[in-house]
Formats: sequence, structure tokens, C-alpha cells
Amino acid sequence: MQVLELLATFPGALTLADVSSLLDLPKTSAHRLLKGLVRAGLAKDNVGRPRLSARRPAAAAIACNC
Repeated sequence: MQVLELLATFPGALTLADVSSLLDLPKTSAHRLLKGLVRAGLAKDNVGRPRLSARRPAAAAIACNC
């Protein structure tokens, strides 16, 4: 849930290193979580820069409890 919240907070794209650093996670863990979100259609992999997917606007609402 923290990864979704983070992606919803930033209007632009974040790198794997950004997510790892901001959430204090090892890069391998951040990568695994992001890939899961991409597979679920909740995030897009934009040339190595994961971001919240426009295909699932409800994900932003879920992430920020809106």
C-alpha cells in the first residue's frame, strides 16, 4: 500500500531508486513490489520509471483514501 500511496503522491514518474530510497526498501524489494503493481495494471513501467496508471484511476483514490 505504501508504494501505491507514493506513486499517487507524485504527479510525474519515479525511478526504482526513488521508490527504494523514499520508502527505505532494498532495490530488490521495491522492484518486486513495483512489478506486481504493473502486472495488476495499477502502475505503468515508463522506460524504467514506474508511475500510477491512468487505466486505473481508482488506484489513486484507494491509495490516498479519497
